[in-house]
Amino acid sequence: MARANIEEQVLSICELVNKNEYGAAAIALQSAHTENILHSSDLTTSLIVIEQTACQLLKNCFNNIDTIKQECLTYIEEVGVFNRYIATINTDNDAQIRIQSQVLLDADILKNLVVIINMLASNNSFHGQNFVLSICTWLEAIAHFIHRHDDLFREIIQPLRQSILACVLSDWYQIYIRQSPAKNSPQRAFFIRTCSFVTGVFQCNLLSFENALKTAQSYQIVIPIGKQIIERHLDDFRQYLLRQSNDIENDYECLTGICLLMTNCYNYEAFVKDDDYFNILLRLLKSDFVRNGLLPTWTNDSTILADTLMVQLKNASNDSTIRLFLQQNQAANVVYHYFHADYDRLRLQACMLLGVLLDDATIRHLKIPGDELTCLYFDAIRQAHKLSNKCYKRVPIHMLLRAFAALAHNETIQSSVDTGADYFDFLLTLSDDYNIVYDILWTLSFNNSLHEKFNSHEPFLAHIRKFVDDPKSVLDKDVVRSAEGILWNLLDQNRIIPLPHTPVNADEKNVPSRE
Repeated sequence: MARANIEEQVLSICELVNKNEYGAAAIALQSAHTENILHSSDLTTSLIVIEQTACQLLKNCFNNIDTIKQECLTYIEEVGVFNRYIATINTDNDAQIRIQSQVLLDADILKNLVVIINMLASNNSFHGQNFVLSICTWLEAIAHFIHRHDDLFREIIQPLRQSILACVLSDWYQIYIRQSPAKNSPQRAFFIRTCSFVTGVFQCNLLSFENALKTAQSYQIVIPIGKQIIERHLDDFRQYLLRQSNDIENDYECLTGICLLMTNCYNYEAFVKDDDYFNILLRLLKSDFVRNGLLPTWTNDSTILADTLMVQLKNASNDSTIRLFLQQNQAANVVYHYFHADYDRLRLQACMLLGVLLDDATIRHLKIPGDELTCLYFDAIRQAHKLSNKCYKRVPIHMLLRAFAALAHNETIQSSVDTGADYFDFLLTLSDDYNIVYDILWTLSFNNSLHEKFNSHEPFLAHIRKFVDDPKSVLDKDVVRSAEGILWNLLDQNRIIPLPHTPVNADEKNVPSRE
């Protein structure tokens, strides 16, 4: 639809709304699903009128549902669907993102949504009404937009965040999660699917990766919330997953919402030694529903479920007990299926999880192309290093480097670093900014094929020699330990190779080997 035509269309919808012709407005709104809707800020005021009218009608449903005409309910439903479309338009244009935010996060609309949610939380007489499904669509549209721009809009959604969290912690949530799945059940759709889904997204939105201090502070906010949710519903979550993991399609909306919520509770410690739980997660990743429904974007439940399960397994693999269980149960076979997923963030998460699960034997068994795996890591690390927040696809660079540090123990990967055009040189350029790079270089120094590369970088060797000679000048003792290890591995017949232009000290002692 041309830009001029969409402007006429939106103005026409506004006129219909002003005349209370909601049925005709709903039909007209269906044809406004075009990216041209974001090409002119002149439409913003009209779009907000369309939104505010629908929200007010939605609020009126709680006063007397019997007086609400069907055409009003249809209009409310269509505005929710329109919001979902607006929210998932993928754009990096600041002006277009501004229009999206003004339409979806209008202050008056957010206030009304909080009132509506609080009424649902306090009174179950409306739980079974079909208009509740429109509320679900509206809230999830907001969540999808926040998910795409999780570094923005934290303050404006805070009241909405609190109201929805209260629903997750409510007795109603506990009642409905225990019920058997029922098609088009508004109460389960709202409490179990939508409140779980939105809270999961909002939890992630609270995290900040601007710097180490803000990252730590943000985790101090989300982890207590997650712990509160897990303590309240852990048994119900486990029982639900045990029931539904063998029949995903019967209740996939609620299943996706619950898994997203559990992942973003950041409380995997609750499942240490819970083998049944991790078997369920692997079973879900192996299911046809997840594997066959993947899209290049985070816009359907198969893709969202795969992404959130991969994130949860990656987070949980930080625990050595869980990591060992995943390795012993061939989790790498399951995860490798997603190595070529069209959705870039899912592909990255699979790559990171493989980083802590793989050994050379598994790489050979699965015929994993080491060059491709290494390339994917370095591409992600480069992108994260360039950006001001040092993140790529919401993954902080230190997490990428930590995963690669585990992967670098494999000779297959070491060989890829050796033959790659500039991988080794790039790591050296990162060493001053990220201390974990010294650990990666220490690991690489065990490979004799890479010694020539090390020895060709005289300034770097002189640099780490200073760390060893004056360890008190280095704040991070792990860096000193890595420097010692690198130099030890560059030995010849147990003699230290003198660095260029550095005199050999006959009394110099050998550095201990790596444990």
